[in-house]
Amino acid sequence: MKEKEVTNVVIDPAGETGEVNPADNVFPKKATESKFDQMKKN
Repeated sequence: MKEKEVTNVVIDPAGETGEVNPADNVFPKKATESKFDQMKKN
C-alpha cells in the first residue's frame, strides 16, 4: 500500500486495443471542445 494519492490514470496509451473513442481512457477527464464549440469560434 502506498501513501501517495493517484492523480492520473491512462489506459492503453499506445492505442493497441482498437478503442473507438480513446478520449475516454483517461482519468480525470481532459477538457475538450465539442465540434459545435469549435464551429462557433470560426
